[in-house]
Amino acid sequence: FRLMPLEEKFYKKPIEANFTFTIVDKERKIVAFKDLSYGEITSWRWEFGDGTISTEQNPIHKYVKPVYTGSYGLTYSYIVDLYIEGPDGKSSFSSILKVLIRAID
Repeated sequence: FRLMPLEEKFYKKPIEANFTFTIVDKERKIVAFKDLSYGEITSWRWEFGDGTISTEQNPIHKYVKPVYTGSYGLTYSYIVDLYIEGPDGKSSFSSILKVLIRAID
């Protein structure tokens, strides 16, 4: 008796939100977001955690005010949400974004 693995269609959701980000410029607090979602997607909605949004698939965003001040400089900390929609449903994904900016003496 040998158990065969399930085909991907039996365990993979038809639509799933996911993303990654890269800090492009620490001093100016510019972050590039990359959509890693799969499925047939017709709309994206990014909430950057600072009250601003974007409907682009892969937005670039500039943060302007800190939420928390750390002991090693200013720590900009935000919860970023991505909401996607398509014919097969909706999905969302959240991640905490932290940007450390060196304090100027």
